[in-house]
Amino acid sequence: MMTAGIDPDREPDPEFALPGFAELMAPEADMAFVLAAIRATRTVHDDVRTLEAALLEGRKLDGLSALPLHEGWEELRRQCAAPGRRRVHFVDRPVAACPACNITLLPYLKSELARKGVCETRCHGFILARNP
Repeated sequence: MMTAGIDPDREPDPEFALPGFAELMAPEADMAFVLAAIRATRTVHDDVRTLEAALLEGRKLDGLSALPLHEGWEELRRQCAAPGRRRVHFVDRPVAACPACNITLLPYLKSELARKGVCETRCHGFILARNP
């Protein structure tokens, strides 16, 4: 959609025809409903940014939908609740090494961080990527 110039956060330009897209998505679909559903969709990276903001502002970890589905969520939640001993590191994009000690991540951890936006290292806890 973004490549085609359709911003899901705004109503489509009435001059811009969407019949091909609507036909591809579902011929009977209500495009306003489809765009509203797309706007409501959250990625793990959206959740990472929300989590980081909540931690910085001292807010509760509410409104997360993708991160709680991660297999390490309970431990990550515990780490977030321990501000003095927190082992959570945020990075802009997936990295190849721990941002705290620069130890190269094992290949499966690099892959997990790239695919899932989250990985847990043995050295310094969790690494979370803000962007894919």
